Amino acid sequence: MVAILTSAWIAFGPTAVLAERFQVDRTTPATELDPCASKASETPGSYEAFLGALRQFESSGNYRAVNTLNFIGAYQFGEAALIDLGYVLHDDDAYDNDFSGGFTGKNGIHSVDDFLENPAVQDQAAQEWMQLMWRYIEVYDLDRHAWREMGDVTLSPSGMLAATHLLGPGALREFVELDGTADLRDLYGMPLRTYIVDLGGYSIPFVPNEPISNSLSKGSPSC
Repeated sequence: MVAILTSAWIAFGPTAVLAERFQVDRTTPATELDPCASKASETPGSYEAFLGALRQFESSGNYRAVNTLNFIGAYQFGEAALIDLGYVLHDDDAYDNDFSGGFTGKNGIHSVDDFLENPAVQDQAAQEWMQLMWRYIEVYDLDRHAWREMGDVTLSPSGMLAATHLLGPGALREFVELDGTADLRDLYGMPLRTYIVDLGGYSIPFVPNEPISNSLSKGSPSC
């Protein structure tokens, strides 16, 4: 049975409300923006290659992409995620993606257009978002499952991050609890399993390293 998830996460972002509920530490300072970040060399299997592959899945690498649910940019961020990341202010509904609360001015971003026109800021936001999502994975006690076999799937950290980006930590937990048999999809029909498998095996600098015996080779997607 296919489960189409229409929960608050929708595609991305537990919002600051979830962060406050679980008291997730969001105080790690951001690194200085690299104006050439979006053009950085992507070594096969590297963190940069993972982000490049994620961009391809989300938007075909289009930093100005806006989908029919009003998720924006190369990584298709929603309002809720950008609230968590400090770019957008709370409004009455953090999940409607109308950004009516306005922008905070973080990194010079004052509007949706500013965000869409700044690839370096989007890349920086994605890097911050990955670290925040791993904290959610830890809160849900899913980090202990890294590198375990779930049915016919290896649950690598990069695949876990990609899955959480797509449908949230709750969906990842369901996938784990059902030993990889859950057929979970977003509103466009994208399977969670696809993100886990196709975006798995990349090196993530802030999570457990891949066992040497299970070394995987991943190429760099075109941007």
